[in-house]
Amino acid sequence: MLRQWFLLVLAAVLMAGNACAELRVLTWNVGGNGMTNWSVDMPQVQAVGRILQHLQPDVVALQELPNENRGYANLEAFAQTYLPGFTNFYSSGTDGILRSGFLSRFPVRRFQSHLDGVPLIDFGSSGRFTRDLFEAEVEVPGFPTPVHIFTTHLKAGSDATSIGVRAAEASAISNHFVRVLPALYPGRPFVLMGDFNEDVSRPRDVARNPIPRLTNAATTLVMLNATNPVTQRPETWSSRFSLNTRFDYVLASASLAATASSGIVFRADRVNPLPEGMLRDDNATASDHLPVMVSFGPVTPILFRITEVTEAAGSVSLTWEADSGIGYRVEKSPDLRTWVQATATRATNRMTFPAAGSPEYYRVLRVQ
Repeated sequence: MLRQWFLLVLAAVLMAGNACAELRVLTWNVGGNGMTNWSVDMPQVQAVGRILQHLQPDVVALQELPNENRGYANLEAFAQTYLPGFTNFYSSGTDGILRSGFLSRFPVRRFQSHLDGVPLIDFGSSGRFTRDLFEAEVEVPGFPTPVHIFTTHLKAGSDATSIGVRAAEASAISNHFVRVLPALYPGRPFVLMGDFNEDVSRPRDVARNPIPRLTNAATTLVMLNATNPVTQRPETWSSRFSLNTRFDYVLASASLAATASSGIVFRADRVNPLPEGMLRDDNATASDHLPVMVSFGPVTPILFRITEVTEAAGSVSLTWEADSGIGYRVEKSPDLRTWVQATATRATNRMTFPAAGSPEYYRVLRVQ
C-alpha cells in the first residue's frame, strides 16, 4: 500500500499508426558495374526510370551505382526526372567500383554507412567488408515510429574465398541488428534489402549459408517471399540470360513483417497490357537483376496496461504489459506539467526507482 503522502498517477504514452498507413519498399541492383556514364541520357538508366515510374515505390534501395566518373552523383538528376519530390542520397561506403543509394518519397531523418571496410574473421575467412551496410531512417506517415531501412550488396563469387567473405559479411550485419540497432533505437521496425549474391534455395556452401545468419531468431528478421504475379517464380537473376537464380531479397523485423501485404518480382516482359511508355524489354535493358517490391502496413495499434504498483524500502516498482524488444522508461513530475526521466530506457516490463519524499506523479512511456 502506498503511503498517503505519495500520489501516483500512471500514464501510458503510445504512438498508434493510422489505419491507412502504407510503406512500399523496392530493392534493385541496377547493373552499373562497368558503366562510365549513369546519366538520364543513357538508355539503361531510362529503362530503370520507366519501371520505377510505373511501380511507384515509396523508398527505393539501389545497388551497383557506378563510381566511374562519379556516376552515382547522377542520382539527383535521376530523381528529378523520374521520381520528382523524392529525396536522394548515396553511401560513403564503397569498394572503389560501386556504391549503394536511396530514393525516398517520405522524409529521411538521417542516413549512414555502416561496416565499410571493417575487418572480417569468420569460418577461417579473413578480409574486409566488401562494400557497406547503408541505412536510411525514414519517417513514414501514419507509422508510430520511424522505420530503419538498410541495404547491402554482399560479396559476389562462387570460389571458396568469396563464399567465406559473403558469410562473414552476413554475420557482421546480423551482429549490427542484435547489438547495435536495438541499443540505439529499441523497438524500432527495420528492413534489410539488397543483393545477397546467394540463392537461399540452392546455397553454394550449406555450412556458410549467409541468409540463415541474417534470419536467426536474435535479429528477428523474416524473409519475405516475393514472386512474379504471372510466373509465380521468385528468381531475380539474370533477366538477360537464363532467369534461374534468386539473389535479391527483402527481409523485415518481425513486427513489421507481420504487416506485409504483398510482394512482387517485376518483369516488364510479362505485363499485359504493357503500361504506356514502357518497353517490353525494359528489364533486360535496365539491369541483369529484377526489382523486388514489398508493401507494409497498416501498423497495428499497441495496447498498454499497468498490471502492478508496489512500494517497499523507499522505492517504487511498476509493472506493465510489454512487447518484446520494445524500449520503455519512467518519467516523473511534481505537477503534471514538467516531466523528467526517472529511469533509463530498457526493454523490460518492470522498473524500480527511489520513492520521493513529497507528492510526485509518474508515467510509463513506450520509447520510439
